Amino acid sequence: MQVSAVSSAQASSTGATSSPSSVSTETFLTLLTEQLRHQDPMEPMSGEQMLSQMSQLTMVSEVVKLGTAMQSMATVQGVTGMASLVGRTVEWKDTEAGTSGSGVVTQVQRTSDGWQACIGNQTVPLDAISSIA
Repeated sequence: MQVSAVSSAQASSTGATSSPSSVSTETFLTLLTEQLRHQDPMEPMSGEQMLSQMSQLTMVSEVVKLGTAMQSMATVQGVTGMASLVGRTVEWKDTEAGTSGSGVVTQVQRTSDGWQACIGNQTVPLDAISSIA
């Protein structure tokens, strides 16, 4: 079976990109329609081939959903880990700010610079914490 080349104008109009994870269902169906439209009438795509392509699309879609769920789970686990620092005594050394010390974490917060532990009236980046008691 021969499939005609897709021009860059057609590729941009269908939303196709070079990243496999960004191929949407709409893009896949557009490409499948073009493939069916330009197939050799003497050797059309078999039902098995179409089913195979549809199952591949379903599999990719489910893998993307799984990746999203795993990312959400990792975020929740990270927040839970940060919350477990509250009430604990930590030691830190922030070489960038030139500070060090120890104290009890009263809260953790997310800023534009990342997660920070609040210790007294000071905020300390979590990567500066060297030990937790």
